[in-house]
Amino acid sequence: MGALLMPRGAMNRKQRRAAAAKRKERRRENVIRPTHECFDDVTEFFNRLAVAGATATELEQFTIVHAICLRPPTGEPYAHGWIERDGFVIQAGIYEGRKIYYKIRRDDLLRSRVVWDETRYTVYEMIELEDALGFPPYRDEYRALCADVRPDRGGPKEWPAFYTDELEASR
Repeated sequence: MGALLMPRGAMNRKQRRAAAAKRKERRRENVIRPTHECFDDVTEFFNRLAVAGATATELEQFTIVHAICLRPPTGEPYAHGWIERDGFVIQAGIYEGRKIYYKIRRDDLLRSRVVWDETRYTVYEMIELEDALGFPPYRDEYRALCADVRPDRGGPKEWPAFYTDELEASR
């Protein structure tokens, strides 16, 4: 029996499966993954701007946000930090093995995360707090939620009771 002739560019089953696997892998690679260093990323972002020659007026247009978010579906709290400007959020992520900074609409961030508590800082407040307290986050409640990577400053050793009570009441 003769070989089955296929039109040029057509694929057999094995080739289609291999192509589908490649597409699936590419989709997986096109994901921005968290750095798990968001507070340091914010500081690094401003350091990069300063080195690039940003003026004080340009830096004043940014707002630094530290927040407690609730992880769906459990409601487990976690600390997160980002930068805002003109209705957009700037944050860092890992894309194709490299750290990048990207921006999304604030509304999209708020749809994708449950922000339970937030503190907003100007650049000047961030500089003063960093001089006084060291690296962020500056509030002990936030710091307690990333205690596995932050040195203790003598703040609360566990999730503060008043937050726990309010969280339970809000569920």
